[in-house]
Amino acid sequence: MQTYGMDNVITIDGISSGIDKVASEIDKVASEIVSETTISPKCSGQINRPPEFVPGGDMDKFSLKEDTPVGTSVYTLRARDPENTRVHYYISGDSLSVERDTGVVKLMRPLDREVQSSTEVIISITDESVAGLQPNTISIRREILILDQNDNPPKFQNAPYSFSLDEITVPGTIIYSDIIVTDADIGANAEMKLSCLNKVTPAACQKFEIRSVAISSGRIRGEIVLTEPVDYEEQTSYTMSIEAEDLAEFGRLKSTTNILINIKDIQDQPPVFQNAPFTATVLENSAKGTSVLNIVVRDGDAGDPREVVLMIENDNNGYFQLGEISKDDRKVYTTTLQTNNPIDREDEGIIENGGLYMFQIK
Repeated sequence: MQTYGMDNVITIDGISSGIDKVASEIDKVASEIVSETTISPKCSGQINRPPEFVPGGDMDKFSLKEDTPVGTSVYTLRARDPENTRVHYYISGDSLSVERDTGVVKLMRPLDREVQSSTEVIISITDESVAGLQPNTISIRREILILDQNDNPPKFQNAPYSFSLDEITVPGTIIYSDIIVTDADIGANAEMKLSCLNKVTPAACQKFEIRSVAISSGRIRGEIVLTEPVDYEEQTSYTMSIEAEDLAEFGRLKSTTNILINIKDIQDQPPVFQNAPFTATVLENSAKGTSVLNIVVRDGDAGDPREVVLMIENDNNGYFQLGEISKDDRKVYTTTLQTNNPIDREDEGIIENGGLYMFQIK
């Protein structure tokens, strides 16, 4: 017995005979042979010709879905032997098994395309001995592609998100673009879209819009756009719930996350007097320093209130003055309006105004 590869020359008892014919036979069946073929000729000229795979039975261009259940029959190897002896089947590796006599291939372990996109096996067929000649084995190497199934939901990177926004920002401005979403699948299974969950956070979805910008396959960026003006004095923050959904044909997968949007107060509000406008009654002979009414005032910008300066305007006769001004830790100012100069009820301006004396506190 001798062992042959594709370039072997067959020598029988030291005599070269029929070499071209036998080599031609080997070339014909071994265009993709990756292991050696054993041929055992006798001096009588008899040979045991090797088996060959039947077209469509050699796993050419075979692929497997990654969600195929373990134990499933996924393929049937088919081959024939020129001498019509029984052919036995073999397969390498631990992913697949084959029934020796039938060629039925079964999956032996779970597949995950995101871990391994293909698996390589060697499939072999062996015939039986003929007239005392040893059997032959033909082997072929095959790469089996693992087909993607939509088994990975979109994933928000570095979620949840938060940022601050000036209340004077103009609608239409892109106010945040650090939202990155990935999908480990491929093709349509990895395409995604973003949306605001209006049923969950309607106020935020009215003020803000999220747009999807493709970066690469399985990777997008989310951009938050201001659609309506915001006002710190109306609402100091918004929670925006967003959803990422893949565009698989069947069984779409989703993920959600939240975005906290803090509104920054800008100095756009004047000071506010509590219980204004004020009215009071005072006797014309009241002594200087008599308390007329209490005044409480604060800055209209509650987020970052500034200092408030109080003064009296248009008190042409100097009848009134402000008492000592105090301030608490919230920057709320309190003082009293007091009499200053003696008040004359018969003052011509007061009489013309029906007994009223009007001025402003600024």
